[in-house]
Amino acid sequence: MTISDAYPLGNVPWIESPFFETLLAQRGLGEAEAEEARFFHRNGFITFRLDLPDFDAAAARIVGDLAGRYGDDRRIQDAWAEQEDVRRIAVFEPVLEKMRRLYGREPIPFQTLNFRMGSEQPLHTDLPHFSSIPERFMVGVWVALEDIDEENGALEYVPGSHLLPVYTNEHIGVVGSEDKARYENAHYKDLWDQIVPAAGLKREVLKIPKGTALMWAANLLHGGSPHRDRSRSRHSMVTHYYFENCVYYTPFLSDPFFGRIAYRTIRDIRTGAIVPNVYNGRPVPPAVIEALHPQRGVNPVGQTPGTAAAPGVRPLLGAGTVRTEDVASGGFACDGGRILLHPNPAEVAPARLIVTGVTLDGATRLTGRVAVLNDQSEPVRFGVEVVGGADQRIWHKDVPAGGDEPWSLDLGTSAGPVDIVLTTAMAPGATGNAYAWAYWLSPQLETGQPEMGE
Repeated sequence: MTISDAYPLGNVPWIESPFFETLLAQRGLGEAEAEEARFFHRNGFITFRLDLPDFDAAAARIVGDLAGRYGDDRRIQDAWAEQEDVRRIAVFEPVLEKMRRLYGREPIPFQTLNFRMGSEQPLHTDLPHFSSIPERFMVGVWVALEDIDEENGALEYVPGSHLLPVYTNEHIGVVGSEDKARYENAHYKDLWDQIVPAAGLKREVLKIPKGTALMWAANLLHGGSPHRDRSRSRHSMVTHYYFENCVYYTPFLSDPFFGRIAYRTIRDIRTGAIVPNVYNGRPVPPAVIEALHPQRGVNPVGQTPGTAAAPGVRPLLGAGTVRTEDVASGGFACDGGRILLHPNPAEVAPARLIVTGVTLDGATRLTGRVAVLNDQSEPVRFGVEVVGGADQRIWHKDVPAGGDEPWSLDLGTSAGPVDIVLTTAMAPGATGNAYAWAYWLSPQLETGQPEMGE
């Protein structure tokens, strides 16, 4: 049979289509390109030499330029914005051309991650973090900046696992926009560990020389093997790519049936331009994205579905001028009411987010939630300080790995304006801050009967 571009599954990547062989025959690929497509279709990945001009020198510059920026963490996000060789790898045209050939759409590089050590991440797929509508239009490319083997934290992957169904919150019984698992794969991890033997699949370890790349499908299970030899580094780089004409969102933060969709705002690394969310050729109106966002919309986290926002409540970040202090590069991000403030080591001054010139306007307390991403983290110390009122107010608490806890701070008799300082640091006794991703959730000013915080 002949299948045109208008065939019934035109919004499924042709490389993962049940019509794959028929579509392949129609694409006119050469023998080597056709075999590469068949391998990707069966296994969910391909490996290849990057062949970037002056790759060795570029890798050395990346390692040297980023050396002082890791702190105690293992990775740096979006170094492409400051380091040109990271950007060159992310936008390398021969890699983009492979994606066009395999997916039939224009790829969009939107995020880079640079590692100095093995990630040691458990098996996972990227789709709970980076998904699209239509599904599966996302690809990752991992590049070895030095030789990598079992001793210095090689990548693990499960060939054929990309053919498994795409599982999201409804399949595992989680309301991700409210449950603490939205910050981590905790509920997914058990599924992924058990589904590999149940599906008759096997893990493999990728031992590759410097300059080799792995490209994988969005649903391929992958992770990091143990980094056994700590005297060796494992410098590597990942770029994540979406494709044009899609909606971009984060499934484990989303519950569409409660009217909550965590749309992503992505930026094309090639141009720096924001890429519109597009549904079947029609741009999604900004008002729809704003209304459905779990932290900003008509039904945000913390409200009963279907209710209006509570009276007498104001988001903290909209109440004054925001600045940060003592924050490591990549250690701060804000998406509505979800604020990443990556903690500094215990012996270093805390990372600080300061909201200055806050007029209280009758507010009697500060409230919100704090959470520690990743069950591998050590405890994190969160703190709040109100400076400049009638009396100084302070709250702090140590939150364990995976913790998600409410907080409340009485504002006393302060009339404002005041400065409100949010801090994070590792709790006393912690040995490092790797994996300790700390979040402030919906910090807000409330008017009502005062409550004493802890």
